[in-house]
Amino acid sequence: MTKIQKEGTYYSLAALLFLFISFCKENRQIEINITKPEGLPKFARQITGFGDWIYLDNETGYFIRWDDVGTPIVEVFLVENLTKRIIKSYTGLGSEVRQILTYSLLNKKEIPEDVYALSLSEDPYFRKRQDTEISFSTKISMDPTIMTQIFPRTYFGVTMWNSGPNYVFNNGKKFSIACSRRIGETLPPKVEGCGVKKYLHTNGRIEEIRYLKSCDHECSTIVYALKPGYYRINTPSEVNLRKYPHDNSVALDRLTKHHIIEILANPIEIESITHAQFLWIRVKVNSTIGYLKKSEINNRPVNYSEIR
Repeated sequence: MTKIQKEGTYYSLAALLFLFISFCKENRQIEINITKPEGLPKFARQITGFGDWIYLDNETGYFIRWDDVGTPIVEVFLVENLTKRIIKSYTGLGSEVRQILTYSLLNKKEIPEDVYALSLSEDPYFRKRQDTEISFSTKISMDPTIMTQIFPRTYFGVTMWNSGPNYVFNNGKKFSIACSRRIGETLPPKVEGCGVKKYLHTNGRIEEIRYLKSCDHECSTIVYALKPGYYRINTPSEVNLRKYPHDNSVALDRLTKHHIIEILANPIEIESITHAQFLWIRVKVNSTIGYLKKSEINNRPVNYSEIR
């Protein structure tokens, strides 16, 4: 075979390889499910060219991501007046939970007015960073346009520190729970573990770490969408105080932004948290007890002196 024939063969093989790769890419894109899976919310949308579906509710502080066939991948809840973040990740086998991580705001002295204000409250040291930190050792780097969709910075960014409690699940059952304590006011915050942490290795071996300190109030397993206290109505128009937590329930009263309401205790167990649990808040107006949507209530509590 002459040199020219050899080069021609190489070019032909290269061309075939190119066509094969192109064909695989085209097939991979075609295989992405563009039909919206059943059970997804009305306003869930698909990430162009990626396949995954996302739903973002900034009014209540909630984010969820599914794969292209509707299997949940991760949920994020912003709770306790947007001062805590709960990240709930799944195994990819149906709806089985893999782990739950709990984060706390670095500076709780000023409660953010809304999700947008939360993103602006981030310390300049962190705001300059381009990576998205979703745990102590996991950082995601990819196309910024895609990253901001599947990992919105407000929901996955470094505004908060991993305080715990952190849960690990094995075969659908709670396997381990551990917490951390913040040491001093350093940035990034230094932490030390408390309680007990277990690791389940791939070979089935269990490793247990017992920390010297017990978990304190930072590691409570109970959270609130909005902490009990007094609040103002958040919307310029009138809202309905409902007898039960759904839109079709009887309206007990009509409230305006001038009303001050009292939020009663609405405890939520972190281990079993769902979006539905903090869509509605149990409140008291004068002597009437009913429900308002979380989006209808201002995120900041009213000063006690303002209501006396």
